[in-house]
Amino acid sequence: MTSKDQSARSTSPTGENALKRTLSMNSLIKTDSFTKLFKKSNKRSRSEDSDLDDIEAKLDIQASKKPRTRSSKEEEEFRRKEKEYDELLPPEYRKFRPKGFKLNLPPEDRPVRIYADGVFDLFHLGHMRQLEQCKKAFPNVTLVVGIPNDEETHKRKGLTVLTDKQRYETLRHCKWVDEVVEDAPWILNMKFLKDHKIDYCAHDDLPYQAQGIDDIYKPMKEAGMFLATQRTEGISTSDIITKIIRDYDKYLMRNFARGATRKELNVSWLKKNELDFKKQINDFRSYWKRTNDSLNSASRDLYTEVREFLKRRNETSPGQSPADSFASKFNGNGLGRTNSRRSLIENFKDWVARDSHSEFESDEEEKPVVTKRGRKVKKPAKPTTLRQWFSQKSTNHGSRFVVVDVRDSDYIGGHIKSSLHIPSSSVGSHCQTILDEISKNKADSVVFHCALSQQRGPSAAMKFMRFLADLESAPDLKIYVLRGGFVKWQELYGNDSEVTEGYEPSLWS
Repeated sequence: MTSKDQSARSTSPTGENALKRTLSMNSLIKTDSFTKLFKKSNKRSRSEDSDLDDIEAKLDIQASKKPRTRSSKEEEEFRRKEKEYDELLPPEYRKFRPKGFKLNLPPEDRPVRIYADGVFDLFHLGHMRQLEQCKKAFPNVTLVVGIPNDEETHKRKGLTVLTDKQRYETLRHCKWVDEVVEDAPWILNMKFLKDHKIDYCAHDDLPYQAQGIDDIYKPMKEAGMFLATQRTEGISTSDIITKIIRDYDKYLMRNFARGATRKELNVSWLKKNELDFKKQINDFRSYWKRTNDSLNSASRDLYTEVREFLKRRNETSPGQSPADSFASKFNGNGLGRTNSRRSLIENFKDWVARDSHSEFESDEEEKPVVTKRGRKVKKPAKPTTLRQWFSQKSTNHGSRFVVVDVRDSDYIGGHIKSSLHIPSSSVGSHCQTILDEISKNKADSVVFHCALSQQRGPSAAMKFMRFLADLESAPDLKIYVLRGGFVKWQELYGNDSEVTEGYEPSLWS
């Protein structure tokens, strides 16, 4: 070995070890040992993963199991203590005792001071009922309510809708509350209760955790100073806020309709236009539904009226159809009972007008027409006839009557005295109201009218007839339509205060 080699070994004492490591690495690379090393590592990781899966499965099974129940001896001891605690209290106070703890008897020589704390944001029915329970727990109670400030509340529970000042004032206006403690502590202690001369603190019996404490009310429970109240299910501040967030778009549209601006509601231009588009779609749907319903209703009413008209004509002229009646009066050349030369269409109009005039302007006694279901339908009642009924305070048959006004936005300028106003658009859903009014007045006649009694008045009468036809035991009513509607009525009796109310002549001049 040369001196150079020795110097090399002396200067690099780990050179031989390094050389061995280099050779071993080269051998690993040249063979498949290096690959096997990683394969073994992969196998080991999979086995470890399976072991972890087994452990997690066992933990899940253990977690799904019910918590350990008390033994029979522990359960018996717990029941015995519960019974002892209840025996120390009058029966009416036992419902306020927290489970597993005693409850002190209230003082009798002074008012009982009860302390209830909470955030009381968006003061609602659940809050009110809890405070009512506290106030009515004993015969003579002074209810003290503690409310933490915004800094404490936001740090521990989160953002509130109302500020602390607003929450203080809200509770001061509750009739159950006698005193309000501002900047109340989040976690109660016995010193605070002693300083405010509190006999009981009130809350629901469930443990309330804060700052790693399992139940911040446990010291009061152990001291017999805890009054257990019942929660109102289905309502809380969180539920209210959740509902607002769920229906966010609806409330935005509601506030925009009331004049709120985008800046006030913190809404972007894009969101505002999206809401406007939705509103237009909803308005169109509503308009289409109303129009479709009106068309369906009008078509049914028209069919019924035409059918009844043709039936009445057949009954008055047996064996003669409307076409036969027309042919007997007018020929195809326009030559009728006059020598004037007119078209067939004009003659037809003249025939219809002449028949209508003879039917609706006749002074003869109007006879009822009986429908297939036995319902009596009267011809239009003349304004003079209705005025006579008002003078007599009854119909010509000695019975009472009810007037139903079905005008909509044109319900202005006056109305017939004591008439029942139901807009034509809602007659179908208020037929029972009309029937109740008839029963209340012990009437057997009802008169419908609108402005002219050409469409809405007759349609309302037909709807009411169909309503009666669907009843199992409907009263025997006489149904009329006021001829000429309120327009004709106000011309004749607008200034007659005995039969017309709220008349405004300027609107009809």
